[in-house]
Amino acid sequence: MNNKITLTQFILLFAVFFGSNLSAFGQCNSPVVFNSPGENTFFVPAGVNSLIVEVWGAGGGGGGRTENGTGGGGGGGGYSRSEIIVISGSVYTVWVGAGGLSSINGEDSWVAPTDDITNRIVLAKGGETPGINTPAGGLGGSSANGIGTFRFSGGNGATAAANAGGGGGSSAGIGIDGNPATDREGANAPRGGGPGGDGANGNNRPGNSPFEGPGGGGGGARGANQNGGDGSDGRVSISYTCQFFVGGILLDDGAVTGTTIIEFSSPGLNSWTAPKGLTEFDLFVVGGGGGGGFGNAAGGGGAGGVSLASFSNINGGQGFVVDTDFEMNVGGGGGGAGNQNVKGTNGTPSIFGFGTDYETIAGAGGGGGSNSSVDGRNGFMVNSSGGGASGLNISGLGNALGNNGSPGLNEFTGGGGGGAGSTGTPGILTPGPGSNITATGGNGGEGFPSNFRGNLVIYAAGGGGSTDAGSNPSRNNPGLGGSGIGGNANRNGIGGAGRSQGSGGGAGSGGGGSGISGVVIIRYPNFRILPVEYLYFDANFKREDKLVELQWATAKEWENSHFEIQRSLQGIKNWELIGNEPGSAWSDDPVEYLYNDNNLPLIGGMAYYRLKQVDFNGNSNFSKTVSVRLPTLNQVKGVWRAFPNPNAGEIFNLELIDDREYQGEDLRVRLITPYAVNKVINSNNLRQISGLILEELQRASKGIFLLEISWGQKVEFIKIMKQ
Repeated sequence: MNNKITLTQFILLFAVFFGSNLSAFGQCNSPVVFNSPGENTFFVPAGVNSLIVEVWGAGGGGGGRTENGTGGGGGGGGYSRSEIIVISGSVYTVWVGAGGLSSINGEDSWVAPTDDITNRIVLAKGGETPGINTPAGGLGGSSANGIGTFRFSGGNGATAAANAGGGGGSSAGIGIDGNPATDREGANAPRGGGPGGDGANGNNRPGNSPFEGPGGGGGGARGANQNGGDGSDGRVSISYTCQFFVGGILLDDGAVTGTTIIEFSSPGLNSWTAPKGLTEFDLFVVGGGGGGGFGNAAGGGGAGGVSLASFSNINGGQGFVVDTDFEMNVGGGGGGAGNQNVKGTNGTPSIFGFGTDYETIAGAGGGGGSNSSVDGRNGFMVNSSGGGASGLNISGLGNALGNNGSPGLNEFTGGGGGGAGSTGTPGILTPGPGSNITATGGNGGEGFPSNFRGNLVIYAAGGGGSTDAGSNPSRNNPGLGGSGIGGNANRNGIGGAGRSQGSGGGAGSGGGGSGISGVVIIRYPNFRILPVEYLYFDANFKREDKLVELQWATAKEWENSHFEIQRSLQGIKNWELIGNEPGSAWSDDPVEYLYNDNNLPLIGGMAYYRLKQVDFNGNSNFSKTVSVRLPTLNQVKGVWRAFPNPNAGEIFNLELIDDREYQGEDLRVRLITPYAVNKVINSNNLRQISGLILEELQRASKGIFLLEISWGQKVEFIKIMKQ
């Protein structure tokens, strides 16, 4: 504990030197607009408790013709708007309606909770497409059938004239018949509802599709075998205001991707507030890079350390019980050496969560050595890399998992600083004609590539070493920074600065280049932010029993009818009901529950579980989502034999025929039938198993059944015919 206090005090001193980042922002990049027809997903970001949802239905297609004449315009889509109260971390399905074709109506657009997509909280109806060879325009999407606080019907398509197709109705127009030919209904459409497409105004021409805005109806055709214009697709727009952050940049609020990513890159003190109910988060931490050395044969600066950490099952799976503040220091880059008698300075380490269970440290890169018999500095604290040496001196050492800088190996070259991905390379001499030599400075060590922030970035490479091969510049090749992001050395001036977080500066004849500061990136899945409603809810895979054990407890209950146990095996969208558990009605004391999921898939993968608590009056709410990884079983054949087979229900035996595949593990056996819950038998007593299977067969009707036998990580299936 004393070490942590000392460390915190040390970092606070550095923070005072580099200053504190106190910038703040609140409004996210909203609205989020969904234009692509079909299913989309919206994840409620942290700190958001209300959404403004606007929905446009798709426009109907214009009327087509198979015979001479004119077709009516398609109806415009309706419009709905509501402000809804939400919980951070909840998930909503967003459906954007597809525009109608010449014989297909425009689709509705809507928003609904993903766990109950029948409960559409905002809905805008699509416009109708007139029938083939029908001059009357299609009806606009009716506000009477929509859902929302504010609703507008789409404009009706125009009735065709004798010499022109009807114009399409506008999205959210005023809801009266449109005019023929090129007139389009709906100048009063709210918030950018699209106008309809023009009807065909020449013989044997198709109708026109709308060219702007969502939900406009297609124009009608003129002449035989002509199609009406396609209706415009619908649209959903969701607006909201995010929580405030002190410092940092919100790279992704997770509304569309489901993952929030926050980056802190300004050196000094920063803070992050973990939202209440957050059950897991990941960290990517990079320390500051070291500065380069001074002189014609100086060493490059070493890279800062890179640390990754993951924290899950926070507070026993209940998450943070309140909004929880974490302080961090983002390490600064070290300065380049200002004269040949000093080394480049170390960077400063980056530390997240001082003195807490979540403390994560990335050390600082060492400074490069300078000409006057100055060695490279060692990296400071964990995972950091050392600075390169000057001339024949000693390179800096990486700390813990960090890489070393490189020696110059000769008096004419400096070594490259260590990078997070590799050590720096030494300087080299290449003989030339006569007494000439070519000197090449050491290159900085390679950096650390990562897509943690959502795109590939290379961090923490070493700086290059400088050279001195006499007065001929063509025979001097300054060392390059590692991975193209460490600072390059400079034969005729100040070395280059690091160019990506945590990278070291290059050496230079006129001064060392500065290292660049580190970074702290925080990432978490939005659906892991959930209200604390239970004492706990856990899921654990029991390997020996081949089942998932679900345990939960409530603090108190009021009118609690029952719990529905739901499972999803394909992400968090495909929920299925797998069981029910009676509630305790009324209770002021904690109540514990247990449910075993025996019917597990053989292919393995992630299984997600949640509880739907249902009151006696039918109201319900969901628990947080828990997950468990299931192993994949190895399917084998010919280890067991079931006889007699076919079976008349008088006698049954299960027998081992290949003892090389079975080492006495507990068996899990079930007879899979299409008409009942399959009984699971856990035992290694073949006589007992055979007797229980016989009882199942005696109750079964005639037909073909499947016997599943699993043990360890293996499974075998045997078909059995009941006569």
